[in-house]
Amino acid sequence: MTISQMIRKRLIPSLLCAMVMLLAVSCSTDFSTAPDLQNDAEMLAANPPSAIPVAEKGPMPGYRYLKLGPNHATSTLDDDPLYASRFIQAWRGGEVRISNFVRVVVPRWTLPYDVNLTITVPDPEIAAAEFGPHPLQFNGYVQIIWEIHEFDLPDDFDYDSVEAWYENDNGTFEPLQTSWDWNYAHLTVYTNHFSRYIITQKVTS
Repeated sequence: MTISQMIRKRLIPSLLCAMVMLLAVSCSTDFSTAPDLQNDAEMLAANPPSAIPVAEKGPMPGYRYLKLGPNHATSTLDDDPLYASRFIQAWRGGEVRISNFVRVVVPRWTLPYDVNLTITVPDPEIAAAEFGPHPLQFNGYVQIIWEIHEFDLPDDFDYDSVEAWYENDNGTFEPLQTSWDWNYAHLTVYTNHFSRYIITQKVTS
């Protein structure tokens, strides 16, 4: 047996053994970017959507919830909450929507990890929605777009009286910066975290 043959005879088994060990290590490594503490279902169970107050009372003095018109698509539904859910990958981004009502648009890499995003509308007759999982802090800003043109508002509706808010965990409300698109068709709110978001109308009389 030549020297080269002896080297090959000893080297090949060693290489095969090293490859097997490397494969075993790589298979046992967890590359998941999601946190290990709890999954989305557990987060939603621990943070269920809170009950929307009676619409006539309004969220705070001087304001009332923006109510949907009688011809809106949800006006024929029961009082059961509306719900939408979609798994969004952080690198890709995406959108979750409740048709004719509201949607959230998530740019690429805004999510801290891949996650199942949800929208819950507790009362289909008023413009208020819960976004989950809560709490979830983004790496940037996402857009919450309210389909105002679908709300069946009167022709003389005062769009300048509309304001957007989010509710803190302590029950207080914070005003939000908004922008109108397409001749008051869409009301866009920018946020870097999930909470309850509502649209109100300022009471003038």
